[in-house]
Amino acid sequence: MADAGLGDALYAYGAGGLGALLGMTISNLCVFLAFLLAARRLIEWTGGAVQFGQSPLRDQLRLGQQILNRVLVLLIGMAALVALLGFKSLAPNFLMGFDGIAFDQFTMPGMVWSAFLAGMVFLMLVDAEANGKPSLPRSVHALVQHWRWVLPAILLVALLFSASCKGRRATWCG
Repeated sequence: MADAGLGDALYAYGAGGLGALLGMTISNLCVFLAFLLAARRLIEWTGGAVQFGQSPLRDQLRLGQQILNRVLVLLIGMAALVALLGFKSLAPNFLMGFDGIAFDQFTMPGMVWSAFLAGMVFLMLVDAEANGKPSLPRSVHALVQHWRWVLPAILLVALLFSASCKGRRATWCG
């Protein structure tokens, strides 16, 4: 019996089970690698220099898995907090996967959440560059320390996404 290929795993993504888990993991890692490349290009474009995008693919995948683990903590924690605060109908929006940074959210809180996740992933990348391994507490500290430029950027991205949905029925706008 032949092993299931990547196409079979991605097909099973919609069917649930182990195939869905594998499909989501591959999807999230691909989104992360695209984010990693974009972050590296933006940093270089502004005159900075980084090494994380020039590492071997194995190291980039390891970094991606380390960051995805921390993002999972954020997803579950925020969804639980939103539900505990009484907004049970909004809580599932905060469980959207890491690929939520690709802006597949349907509500304004979800759009802000996607932009926040993208900002936190960026801060974790910078942290991993400086310290060898990403840390959620250090990234939250960096967010608090640099809130004057990080939070407006997060809000601007969320508002631009929301504005792109106004006046047209794009599939990603719900």
